[in-house]
Amino acid sequence: MVSFPILPISVVAIQCRYPRCSKKGELGLVLVKESKEWKLPGGKQEQGETSEQCAIREVREETGIKLGPADLTLLEVSRQYGGYEVTYFIVRLEQFPSLKNRKLRASRSREPHGDATSANIFPIWTIRGETMRGGKLNLSLRHVVILRTHGII
Repeated sequence: MVSFPILPISVVAIQCRYPRCSKKGELGLVLVKESKEWKLPGGKQEQGETSEQCAIREVREETGIKLGPADLTLLEVSRQYGGYEVTYFIVRLEQFPSLKNRKLRASRSREPHGDATSANIFPIWTIRGETMRGGKLNLSLRHVVILRTHGII
């Protein structure tokens, strides 16, 4: 049996009101784009960092949204092939977040922003629908399963 070192990762589902929808109260989900795939914000924990600290830092780096520990609700922790231990959180925002409507700019410091190139808010129905597979929104299947399991989409 192959043994892998544990590689801790934090991932955050950010749910908010979708502003451009005619249906009152329609929910949206914040996603970030890496290469050609949209995903939930998140990434690897740094040395000495807790999963909560990692989630807060990654969301700020990838979307510009500032969160505190009280904003995070734990969904689950799952062990995945390759030694990854992924901690999933959800954040429910009452107000539409400012994403700087952004293509991420290169940082002035030498610290990279990871692989995320943009962040956007998508209405839940575009994620829930079958059009996401092979369409413009190519969300990771792993993230879709987590979101459906917890009734987010």
